[in-house]
Amino acid sequence: MPQDAQMEKNTGSATFQITRFTQEIKKLTSYLKEGSHKKDYLAKRALIKKVGRRERMKRYLKRKDFSAYTALCQKLGLRK
Repeated sequence: MPQDAQMEKNTGSATFQITRFTQEIKKLTSYLKEGSHKKDYLAKRALIKKVGRRERMKRYLKRKDFSAYTALCQKLGLRK
């Protein structure tokens, strides 16, 4: 847990931002899977934008610190 506590202090780090985007993506995905929200186009657009931002952050982290990138992908269950 100390590493997670340290990560929360550094909100500008790539690992924190990728984790945060992943949480928001999961929340939006579950929201859109509900039957009454299938036509919420603004939420769909927000989901697509967040996925794109997360992918760019993953690319950046992969370039800068490959070991942190692989550890984060494993921790969050993301594809590489």
